[in-house]
Amino acid sequence: MSKLRAFLLHFSISATIVGTLLAIVFFIWYPRPFFEIGGAWNVVQILVGVDLILGPCLTLVVYKPNKPRLRFDMTVIAIVQLVALFYGSITIYGERPQYVVFVIDRYNVLAGQDLAGRKFDDSDWRKKPLIGPRLAVAELPEDVEEQQKLMFDIVFGAPDLEKRPELWHPFDEKKDTVLAKAKPISGLASAGPDVAARVSKLNSHYGSSYGDLVYVPVVGRSLQGFALVIDPVTARPLDIVNVDPWELPAGDQS
Repeated sequence: MSKLRAFLLHFSISATIVGTLLAIVFFIWYPRPFFEIGGAWNVVQILVGVDLILGPCLTLVVYKPNKPRLRFDMTVIAIVQLVALFYGSITIYGERPQYVVFVIDRYNVLAGQDLAGRKFDDSDWRKKPLIGPRLAVAELPEDVEEQQKLMFDIVFGAPDLEKRPELWHPFDEKKDTVLAKAKPISGLASAGPDVAARVSKLNSHYGSSYGDLVYVPVVGRSLQGFALVIDPVTARPLDIVNVDPWELPAGDQS
């Protein structure tokens, strides 16, 4: 086998494996618009760089027909790729969005590890959908004393509302709470020409089916803010605008 043929074979095998994993990431673990919010891009870059670029390139460098210890060299390259693939897959899977919880005026995207040690009083919340995260709305207890105690605990480091499953409510029952805080996406256009173009594109793409689009802020695990475009009827996520709504000039958010 020639050096070029060995490179192409290695690249083809690597591309098939990485492509399959990326399809799972983009369409099952992080369906749009949660890939960018979930902050998985850095790990994906490392995975693609090692498995799709570095591995085949090393084969191109070291492969020589009948070279002594060729099998050892190729085994080492394969091990490096497998380690990168395993590490990347475990990391991306562990940080995938499992819950998207609306609290007060924003969505919060949570991975399973964000809820480590939290007690699920309702066993139904433990059920994970096959694709994407589950939606919920968290609200303060109705009792005033309980509210005060809860806020006091949070001030001194206890988990915030979105990380307390006992305060979650089924999303469809509370969608009006979300819609009451939503704002027209036209208000995002003031962030600059790129954002204005994005808003125009979203209106063209979704407007005929969903009407006047609205958004609410959403915070990912990196604590970076985005504008989450939602269905103006169901309040379910549709898309994302990469702009922090809290950074908009005063008076331009509505």
